[in-house]
Amino acid sequence: MPLGIEHVARGIAKRARRGLFAGKNVMFGNKVSEDGENKSRRQWKPNVQTKRLYSETLDQMVKLRVTTHALGCIDRAGGLDHYLMRTPEKKLDSDIGMALKQRISHIQSRRKAKAQELQKSDSAPSTGPSENPDGNLPAQSPGPSENSDGGPPPEPKKIPRL
Repeated sequence: MPLGIEHVARGIAKRARRGLFAGKNVMFGNKVSEDGENKSRRQWKPNVQTKRLYSETLDQMVKLRVTTHALGCIDRAGGLDHYLMRTPEKKLDSDIGMALKQRISHIQSRRKAKAQELQKSDSAPSTGPSENPDGNLPAQSPGPSENSDGGPPPEPKKIPRL
C-alpha cells in the first residue's frame, strides 16, 4: 500500500521536502581551532543546485532543486524517470519527488493499458496475408533487429546530462 506524501516526508526538513536531496541533510559538528583546539559549533549544508531535468514520460523539462549526490544517482539510474520509479517511497523523502513519481507511474500505466488494448485488437484473427491489387504478396519489411541495409540496429538515444 503506497504511503501518502505527508507520511513519507514527516521527519525531513521542509527545505529538503521541496527537492530531490537523495538522503543528504544538514550536518552539525565542531570547528576546531588549530592552536588551542577550541571548539565552536557549526553546520554543513548539502550542495543544492537548481536544475532542469528531462522527463521522458512527461516529455518535458522539470525544474527541481537537487543535490549533486542526487544528480549522480539520477545519472546512474538512467534518467529522472528511472530514478524516481526505482527509489522506494521511504527513501525518496520529498513531496515533489512523490508527486512526480505518481504522475509518471499514472502516465506509464495508461500507456501500458493502451498498448495492451492495441495488441489485442491487432491479434484478432485475419483472413490471411493481404495481397496487392496486382495479386502479389507485399514486400517483407526488415525485422526490428536489422536495418533495411542489413546492418546492425541503430544506437538508442542517450539522455543528455544536465
